[in-house]
Amino acid sequence: MMDLTKKNQRFRDLPKKDKVLRLASWLLVLIQITLCVVTFIIYFPSYTSKSIGVAFLTLIPFILELIIRRRWKAWIFFFYQVYIFLAITLGLICSFYQIFEWYDYALHITAGYLFSVVALGIMSQFKSYKQMSVPLRLFFCFGIAMMVCVGWEIYEWLSDLIRGTELQDIVVPGYGAPLVTDTMQDMCCNVVGALIWTVQYAIGKCTKCDMAVSFIERQFCFTHWYDIPGAEPPVKEKRVKKTAKVDKKQEEVEKSNEISTKNQKIIPPQPSNLES
Repeated sequence: MMDLTKKNQRFRDLPKKDKVLRLASWLLVLIQITLCVVTFIIYFPSYTSKSIGVAFLTLIPFILELIIRRRWKAWIFFFYQVYIFLAITLGLICSFYQIFEWYDYALHITAGYLFSVVALGIMSQFKSYKQMSVPLRLFFCFGIAMMVCVGWEIYEWLSDLIRGTELQDIVVPGYGAPLVTDTMQDMCCNVVGALIWTVQYAIGKCTKCDMAVSFIERQFCFTHWYDIPGAEPPVKEKRVKKTAKVDKKQEEVEKSNEISTKNQKIIPPQPSNLES
């Protein structure tokens, strides 16, 4: 995902490709925020939660960058905004899920694949990542993708149950909730996406055919200092918290040092004026 050995770069110091992708990402963010504001005003209060949710999702990468004080890879940042735009802005706000039947399936397959890759990046933070076997890595990636899928389906079910939305399907009269057909279809699509990544990673690691696995690892996996030949461990800077008590103690020490230095000065003897 990022190189932890490098400090955060300013925008003007980024390469041209990264600048273009960053500007394109900002353009998508502005479009999505504008749509959120327009739908919030026009369809208030029915689209209130959707508008706020979309705005929060678009700002997640910026919030994470402020927390970890590192920049995400520019193309990862860009594709995240593209996926949010396709899945949330067009899917929910513009009702693409109702207009195109295949739209929901395609995005869930893509989500299963992407969350599996993101899980690999999360796992690469562990020091024992290099010693982990390929089956263990695949099991972890598949499990994370399914966990995210289940969490999203629970959110849709609670939203339909509490707020009366129709994220999963139309509520069946007398049943009080929609049928599980949409939920199972979404989960199956996520499984397909995760299995695509599983097969791709297994072939790339166990055969001579790379299948772009090394490129994905370079982009999504963290680079630790001990993975670089000849690199030295980073030195942690100790931050001293300045308090009123510490300042007073320092002033007292400085005063005592000044007094001691004055006492240690040798006063030269003055010549005596004796009358002969």
